[in-house]
Amino acid sequence: MLKLKHTRNDMEMAVLSKVFTDAMAVQKLYGKTPQQLGEFVEAFALFTDELPFEPLCMAIVKHIKEKNELPTPADVHQAINPPKPEITLGEYLRVS
Repeated sequence: MLKLKHTRNDMEMAVLSKVFTDAMAVQKLYGKTPQQLGEFVEAFALFTDELPFEPLCMAIVKHIKEKNELPTPADVHQAINPPKPEITLGEYLRVS
């Protein structure tokens, strides 16, 4: 069986654990328990591994301040690398 592993160092993992420990105290958990924190942080680190650490932490904190639930890796990816807005037909016609 393939076992995937993140490349975050011990200090980064400690920071992520602290951020999510604090978040679990104030966010809606939807069935997540504090006992699952270690698995949650490991999985989160794996699926956000290619993101720079400081923007990752800033995106997590921003999400926690603005939303009622814990962020997902997809939430953080979109916050750091938002999709380009689609051009409307009116904008296209004005450009061409």
